[in-house]
Amino acid sequence: MFYSEVHVIQQIHGRRRPTLVLDSPLLYSYYVETSAADAANDHLADAVGVISGVQNPVDRDLYNVNLDYVQPLFKTAFTDYVFLDCATIQTCDPIPYVPHYDSIPYASVYAGLAHKWAFTRVFDKELPNHQHLLIGSATPPENNSIILGKTSIDGFNTPPFSWVFDATIQSQAGGLSADYFTFLGESIAHELAHQWDVNPPINSTGGHCDRQSWDNGGECLMNGTPTSDRGNGHVAFHDYADDKSEYKRIRQQSDPLPQKSSLQ
Repeated sequence: MFYSEVHVIQQIHGRRRPTLVLDSPLLYSYYVETSAADAANDHLADAVGVISGVQNPVDRDLYNVNLDYVQPLFKTAFTDYVFLDCATIQTCDPIPYVPHYDSIPYASVYAGLAHKWAFTRVFDKELPNHQHLLIGSATPPENNSIILGKTSIDGFNTPPFSWVFDATIQSQAGGLSADYFTFLGESIAHELAHQWDVNPPINSTGGHCDRQSWDNGGECLMNGTPTSDRGNGHVAFHDYADDKSEYKRIRQQSDPLPQKSSLQ
């Protein structure tokens, strides 16, 4: 369970082990949780904070999100997406902040953060037909490859999750002369498609393809090779004769969404 409290720091005592004096007592106890992903090394603090602003966050405290392409893309695969809006439907706690990490050293920490801040999980499983998306800043390259996002559906005993890295997408968009916000929206739709376990076996494909889209309008959104198609607003899957196309994989998946990768 997550709690929300707002307090003002009035004084700070000490240097090596500072003590914060608040304007009023805390209602709840907060502690450092040892993550189930890596109990020996992962320690995820419960405390979160707003970098600027008093009680309400301001734009620069949050990363952007562009969900414009998600519903149209998946509607072509006869799949409806509904976005949970905590503020209006009041079914979850609005917690838009996660602890700051200068770097994330290994994949289990991605999983641990995602697991901790997923409201829609039950223990280490996601609620049926729910997906979890997080927007971060950037992550170090892997094997000299620029990482725009990450998705896991079977790793580290955590619910399915997708990370998208805003600052990396901004820098890459500049190099491709692409519209940043459009590129971000494409990347979000791309990562959510990974949660459907498309283009298996993922241990050899990474969940990507090398196909053109069904509408012959450009490359498939899941094409693993970045081209000039990035940031042009065209999002579509491929639908070739094989049963591993994104359309067929999504249509064949039984409810709920897959929480374990398939190699078939």
